[in-house]
Amino acid sequence: MNKEFLLVNKLGGFASSQFNLVNTRKYHGLLIAGWDPEQRWNIVNRIDDSMEVAGKTTELSSNIYQGNVIYPQGEQLIKSSNQEIYPSWFYEVSGIQIQKSLVIDKNANRVYLKYTFHNFSGSVAKFRVTPLITCRSIHELKRFDKQKDLYPLYFSNNQVNLKLSAEQLLKIEYLPCEFQPAPDIYYNFYYPEEALRGYDALEDLQKIGDFTFQIPAGKSSFTLSFTAENIASKVAIPEQLADPFLTFSLSQQRLLAHFYSSNQISESQLTNLAVLRAAEFLVQFEQPAIIAGYHWFGEWGRDTFLGFKGILLIPQKFLEAKQLLIKWGKWIKDGLLPNRPFYQDYHSLDAIFWYAIAFWEYYQATGSLVDLEFCVTQLENAYLAITAGQANLTVAREGFLVDHLYTEARTWMDAKHQGLPVIDRSGQAVEIQALWYNFLKILEQFKLKINDRTHLQEIKKIQLNLKRNFSKQFWNEKQNCLFDVIRSDFQDNSIRPNQLFVLYLPFSDLVSVRAAKRILFTIEHKLLTKVGLRTLAKADPLYQASYSGDEIQRNLAYHNGTIWLFFLGIYLIAYLKVHNFSKQAQLMVTKRLDDLHKFIQSEKLQTFPEIFTETTWQSAGCISQAWSTALILEVIALVNYAGGYKL
Repeated sequence: MNKEFLLVNKLGGFASSQFNLVNTRKYHGLLIAGWDPEQRWNIVNRIDDSMEVAGKTTELSSNIYQGNVIYPQGEQLIKSSNQEIYPSWFYEVSGIQIQKSLVIDKNANRVYLKYTFHNFSGSVAKFRVTPLITCRSIHELKRFDKQKDLYPLYFSNNQVNLKLSAEQLLKIEYLPCEFQPAPDIYYNFYYPEEALRGYDALEDLQKIGDFTFQIPAGKSSFTLSFTAENIASKVAIPEQLADPFLTFSLSQQRLLAHFYSSNQISESQLTNLAVLRAAEFLVQFEQPAIIAGYHWFGEWGRDTFLGFKGILLIPQKFLEAKQLLIKWGKWIKDGLLPNRPFYQDYHSLDAIFWYAIAFWEYYQATGSLVDLEFCVTQLENAYLAITAGQANLTVAREGFLVDHLYTEARTWMDAKHQGLPVIDRSGQAVEIQALWYNFLKILEQFKLKINDRTHLQEIKKIQLNLKRNFSKQFWNEKQNCLFDVIRSDFQDNSIRPNQLFVLYLPFSDLVSVRAAKRILFTIEHKLLTKVGLRTLAKADPLYQASYSGDEIQRNLAYHNGTIWLFFLGIYLIAYLKVHNFSKQAQLMVTKRLDDLHKFIQSEKLQTFPEIFTETTWQSAGCISQAWSTALILEVIALVNYAGGYKL
């Protein structure tokens, strides 16, 4: 598949397509507006553009129509493209050089599309740009019912206004070109990626008219801006930028300069990519939020707090970190934190523990609990709910946390098939025990900080029992690692990466150093790849190398062999910790980061994706994942600080 570009604003809006400018997903578009973390709307889907010289028209754009028909085939005219700062495409037609560039306004649902011409041929030329419009959720597709569905159009004074709904408006501003209205409907655009994933793949788009520009001799340019407005939004819309491309470039430079000046980290291309990408997941409406991944994820609890350190603490965004802790603290209920708060989705067992760990890391970074005493109380309420047996949980006499809800997939391996988990990890999952142990240790420390000793003896007793029994119950001598899940009559000896959390987490003393090194050895030889960790050893009968096909096929493979990039970060951090940040360990980790960067460069990836499929080594899932990015940045910080970094 052709590589994809991605531009993101601070509202969760974005612009994205393949680098050959052929939209292959319903999530592709020139302007996707972000109204809140859960509402993103495809507004300007694409651009048709062409140039006329001496009566001959050359089409620069490409579309895929029903039947997988590509017309026109302008992608063949792209001489080169890049996204060193922002995406640009270069053409040459009839001796005229054309550069097309795109940036997004970081503070508005607005994109700028600029064309620059070098016409030294002496030819008289005219350039045409035709926007194709829709108004739909990014998860849906639009079909028009003939002309009566056309959006009303108003234009004057170099501005076109399109009323998309009672609340949504599109404004197009243009200089120095002309606009000729010609409303029409183009039918049956096809999205092959959606078809491959088993979803509907056809939609219609509205043509509003043509913007034309006469290309004079020498150098010239024109710019179109597209702004989506929502009258229900409380976010103020800033004025047009005088030079949006310079503003975008300077904002990227300032972000990197601030990061390097605030951290003792050597500059590198991989670090630059991680810093710039990490910033894109933090969005701001009335309160901050972390988007779990682009294109389709919204705000998720597990993802927010697993990526908390890399997205907020290492870049020193401490105010936003505190605001997120307070916001999510209010959503704790019956001992759990919602994975998707806007859907009352309390089916995540580990989100509450990742919240506690993020809270602890915030305190380690800032030394402050100001305004956060309420959050400590909420953690204690969660502890009381869990130990009281709420949410289908009990605490065994050995200290283990037991999940009795086998009908739900409540760990991060949450894929389901026919209403049941693909992998039954109910009972005592290995990483849940490590997270539960860390939760107890952190709660104890916070209660001591605020001089509250209620329940401390019980908390310490559970910790002690858990630590005393963990290795006895979970050590798998035959496989030289830990069991993945244990139940009263069952020990799951599948070799999976979940056991690495035992070594990665802040309180990692549940196993001895010797056992930890044996775990790392097994993981290296059974699961480690150049781009992440397999979710199941290849020798296992359930292993699936290919993540592809419809939703059922993908769910069956998602955690049964599919390679996850974020686990490379977990593994490398665990390796540094277990080897006490030795020189040899730092060299090994640096080599792994270099190998990852070489792969990213060779594949021309612009983001840190969710997963990879081993059959092709192609990225899959969402193209830019929060915890993938955050964990790589966390490794970079740790290896640069050589063990002196408290985070």
